[in-house]
Amino acid sequence: MAMSQFAFGKINEYKLKGEKLPYHGGWDDNNELSNDPEKILLNERGLPIGYWKGSALSMILDMLATLLAAGDSTYKIGLKGYETGISQVYLCIYPEIFKDNALQEKLINEIIDYAHDVEPMHPGDKTYYPGERTLQTRAKNLKMGITVSEEVWQQVMELLG
Repeated sequence: MAMSQFAFGKINEYKLKGEKLPYHGGWDDNNELSNDPEKILLNERGLPIGYWKGSALSMILDMLATLLAAGDSTYKIGLKGYETGISQVYLCIYPEIFKDNALQEKLINEIIDYAHDVEPMHPGDKTYYPGERTLQTRAKNLKMGITVSEEVWQQVMELLG
């Protein structure tokens, strides 16, 4: 399953037929959503999963969690007045058992580098992998302290009396 709303092969099919996509499938040169396959292919900036693909992925994950946890599906949970019997699945992986730390680090860094190499929508911006900015903020806060506005600081001081 392509992680974009439309696989780029499918977008190319629409282009070859001279048809527009039935829904927005990416961005054009002006950073506007577009259903024009030629413009989307030119920039290679497809929309992430959503609509039917997002729903399908969500449904598959719900099925897996329901089966693996022997709990209620989201359908059954929605029928209750309150949420109980929620299906949850946790993956606990002990990576050291594989004894290939160098390979793991190489593979992860390839993905991170790929994320960083994606052209940002706005010149001068940067693309980040999920959680990267949180890690940067945490490191900055540990080094320099947490920035608090003067107004909030005064309110805290007033509470302390």
